Amino acid sequence: MNRLGLLSDKKKELLKQKLGNRSSCNKRSNTIKRYGLRKSAVSFSQQRLWIMNKFESNNVLYNIPTAYRISEKLDIKILSRSLDYLISKHESLRTSFISIDNQLKQCVEGNLEMSIDYEQCCSKGSKIGEKINDVYKEESSFVFDLEKGPLFKVKLLHLNQDESVLYLTFHHIIADAWSIEIFINELLDNYIKLANDQQLDEKDLEIQYADYSVWQNEQIEKGVYDDQLVYWKDKLDHSPEILEFPLDKMMGKERSFEGCEVKKELNTELSLGLKKIAQENEMSLFMVITAAFKIMLNRYTDQEDIIIGTPIANRTRRETHDLIGCFLNTLALRTDLSGDPTFLELLYRLKKTILSAIENQDIPYEKVIEETQKNRTNNNSLFDIMINYVSQTSEGVYDQIGYEPIEFKDSKSKFLFTLYIEEKRDKLKFNIVYQRAYLTAETMNVFMNQFINILEQILNDQTKKVAEFRLVDGDSDKYIPDPTQTIATGPNDTLIELFEEQVKLNLHKVAIKHNEANKTYEDLSQDSARLANFLINKGVRKGEPVALYGERSYKAIVGMLGIFKAGAVLVNIDEELPRGRKELLISGSGVKKILDVNGNFIKADGMDVYLFEESQDKNLDEFIMERDVNGEDPSYIFFTSGSTGTPKGIVGDHKGVSHFLKWQKDTFGISAEDKGAQFTSLSFDVVIRDIFLPLISGATLVIPDQNKKNDLNYLFDWLKSEGITFFHTVPSVLEAWIAENRFQYYLGKLRWIFSAGEPLTEILINKSQGAFLGNYKFVNLYGPSETTLAKSYHVIDNTQEGVQPIGKPISDTQIFIMKGNRVCGVGEIGEIVIRTPYMTKGYLDKANNKDKFIENPFISMSKDMIYRTGDIGRVTSAGLLEIKGRLDDQLKINGVRVHLSEISSVIKQLKYVKNAVVIDGSKVLKTNTTYLIAYVVLENYKRDDELIHIEIKKKIAGLLPLSVIPEMIVEIDKIPLNSNGKVNIKALPTPEIRDEKLSLVKPKDDIEKKLLEIWEDVLNKDSIGVTQNFFEVGGQSLKAFQIISRVKSNFNTDITIQEIFNNPTVEDMAMIIKNSQSSNCQVTIARSSRRI
Repeated sequence: MNRLGLLSDKKKELLKQKLGNRSSCNKRSNTIKRYGLRKSAVSFSQQRLWIMNKFESNNVLYNIPTAYRISEKLDIKILSRSLDYLISKHESLRTSFISIDNQLKQCVEGNLEMSIDYEQCCSKGSKIGEKINDVYKEESSFVFDLEKGPLFKVKLLHLNQDESVLYLTFHHIIADAWSIEIFINELLDNYIKLANDQQLDEKDLEIQYADYSVWQNEQIEKGVYDDQLVYWKDKLDHSPEILEFPLDKMMGKERSFEGCEVKKELNTELSLGLKKIAQENEMSLFMVITAAFKIMLNRYTDQEDIIIGTPIANRTRRETHDLIGCFLNTLALRTDLSGDPTFLELLYRLKKTILSAIENQDIPYEKVIEETQKNRTNNNSLFDIMINYVSQTSEGVYDQIGYEPIEFKDSKSKFLFTLYIEEKRDKLKFNIVYQRAYLTAETMNVFMNQFINILEQILNDQTKKVAEFRLVDGDSDKYIPDPTQTIATGPNDTLIELFEEQVKLNLHKVAIKHNEANKTYEDLSQDSARLANFLINKGVRKGEPVALYGERSYKAIVGMLGIFKAGAVLVNIDEELPRGRKELLISGSGVKKILDVNGNFIKADGMDVYLFEESQDKNLDEFIMERDVNGEDPSYIFFTSGSTGTPKGIVGDHKGVSHFLKWQKDTFGISAEDKGAQFTSLSFDVVIRDIFLPLISGATLVIPDQNKKNDLNYLFDWLKSEGITFFHTVPSVLEAWIAENRFQYYLGKLRWIFSAGEPLTEILINKSQGAFLGNYKFVNLYGPSETTLAKSYHVIDNTQEGVQPIGKPISDTQIFIMKGNRVCGVGEIGEIVIRTPYMTKGYLDKANNKDKFIENPFISMSKDMIYRTGDIGRVTSAGLLEIKGRLDDQLKINGVRVHLSEISSVIKQLKYVKNAVVIDGSKVLKTNTTYLIAYVVLENYKRDDELIHIEIKKKIAGLLPLSVIPEMIVEIDKIPLNSNGKVNIKALPTPEIRDEKLSLVKPKDDIEKKLLEIWEDVLNKDSIGVTQNFFEVGGQSLKAFQIISRVKSNFNTDITIQEIFNNPTVEDMAMIIKNSQSSNCQVTIARSSRRI
């Protein structure tokens, strides 16, 4: 029999819209019996709500508050009589919940006397609206005691002689939205009859909610829904972790449910057009909107396997239609967007998913989770995003009483966000309710505007492929550059010209200070010119690579500038590099001439080696020759890591270097009053920034003593005593400095710390500001070496949680996000691409250019190039660029892309972890599956046992999905770095795989022994160690409730769900019990009742 025929026209239409005009046709048992029990089993949804209520102490998240404006002054006495009748009719209104013998029961009271709160509003004018809102906030925040009841509340606010506001607040455990419709309709219907001395309908309900609960449990026990469970097990097999929607603020261990909302209304043309698409394809409107919603989520997450939730009324049986109770069930809608389908193809995929879900809707969502998602710790398990097609809430007239619901802004959000869809007068209304602790109003407003635009694109063309839809938002699109726009270029100054300008202005000012030696701008200009002349006389050709071999020193800088002036191409080789690395740089660059700064180069066949001291013969000054150098000429070759292990040479030019340095000088006000520090190795391209930013600004470059460069006490004292105002660093280097520092240093003159090369985190900034006191600011620079030094920046005035943004492009530069050959919109995940006329000339081996330096696909000019960085990122609603990971740093685990750097960042949040890096050890360990290894450097860690890996896993369990928690934690003394300051992955030690399950930790006292027995009984599993995670060995929320009950009966100790989540091992749980009983002389343990 078609169930829709059993529903009223109104409810039938609602189900048609929400569920695709289909009904379930699975087999069902006989009619629900009337048991009449005072204490009975709870339904699955009630059990879950009970647990969630325990999980959040004093939680009002599961309150359902509503309010109605009534068009007359209601008589409180008549209203109370009407309420009394409802209470006597519906047992749910007289229900409370208790635990009996470790089983949750619902208890129905025989009688319940309940008064209506009454208040006369004394406010006038605009203050009336404020009063209505204030009362709503107060009522919605009422905390119900589930063990005592009543679990609903009624309040009447009289506004004047003709108007009242009726507030109803229910705990979700006894009611759902359908129930509230029943309640308000019957309450007012009874009121009218009583006011007119009419007889009330005293016919008993056929069944009560408790009867339904007993019946539901019986169906599960009899296996009536086993076929449906098989469907869900298959549908959710290898389901991905919860959708990784990019957050504006990091989500900590303690979840906030404070909500906010954004509302949008579609115009009539679009609303009717979407209805037409649904009708033409024999779909529901809900399906069309959900398909578009999935496209949005795909764009924001770059995931193709997407699960969201949707509620379903679950009143498919005739006996339930007039009951007040919690019948609501949830369906998980899993859709595969792979294969680049058209919208229509996606729509038909989704239709199949929804209809199948409806056919298998009877099995409670709680049971589905219990059976299919045994290793998940998240309470919602499968999704954190919902979509809900809501009906128009009741409004109407009972005789002379008109009433309508009052809309309030949602103050709570159970999920990251929920999209509510409502249809009113041929118009669709959207309301997205989100958790404001993690998402901003700007982000969600942009998201909704883009969503509506996607719907408009669908209206125009349903055959368009999913990948072809564009995210468009009129306001935020200003942050997306036009890749066809011409980028203006300025004069192609050279580094030499910029430096010589400062020589004229600051002839006798100190340019470089190294140890006790001070060298002026005049000295540096003359010495470098002399060296250039020397090289030219030695036959160095313009554009020929010349290696500078040495260490940080004044002579090295003279050599670099002299090579530039000679028109040659600089190849820096730090003499402290390993021999093999030096040989690679020499052979890779094709160098045949070497300037040996300190006389330490070991001569080799085929090499012309010139000693620096030879170049400074002043007797040759009269023979100085000049060589014209322009901006297009190559200036240097620096090497970056290659995917094959062989470094790749990058050729820079003069205009790219000078453009960046001029921009940095002007943007940050670097002047003759400043002092910069040189920390960077000669072999890393950042050395160009270190050395020449001061020298093109009239500032002084200060070089620390090379013999004391590893003495951090000297280094910090040196920063202070020299009055350094800015320096460049890499986060890993700064992290190492701070880790070794035991004192605070006041750097009163420091203005800027420029960070680049790695993600800059809030934690590192906070640590730095604790170690180095002063009024300086961090600047987060970003740009691969291939694009010349840096191409975006972010001045950090207020840190955001986690990794800091890389900000906005520097001048004459475009940075956009691309997916395929399409520019992404705001919020969309893709590859970061850079377009500028000031990037380098590319790789020395031009064969490497084809995949990274490509022609701009958006215009026909062949010389307009863009660079694909390999970094994954997005543009936020505030117009800031964010890095989300690397294409070569990402793995797929359980169908979800995981970035190793993000896991490292979470581990670094632990207070006793100084530094951490996570790698995929599958290749090193020769395993066939992903094997995550976390290398950690610890500080102030007092435990002396070998359980550090368990400790860290436990701490991060609440911050990461179980599937991405590293299998192995390896403690090391320090994270090895390359010469450029980045993590040297190859230098990390190779660990031995240890199967923790083969060495289970046994209980060490009676409490742990008894608690372990409880675990094994509840989980129906042997061989559990006291250090294993509850959720890794099959535990979940429903099982946790049984643990709580057993602990109470065996130890007379109350523990909460939250404590189990925070202390998920037998060892930690036993410590809670011991602490709570510390005042007792002896702990009494009940005799074991373990089932054999």
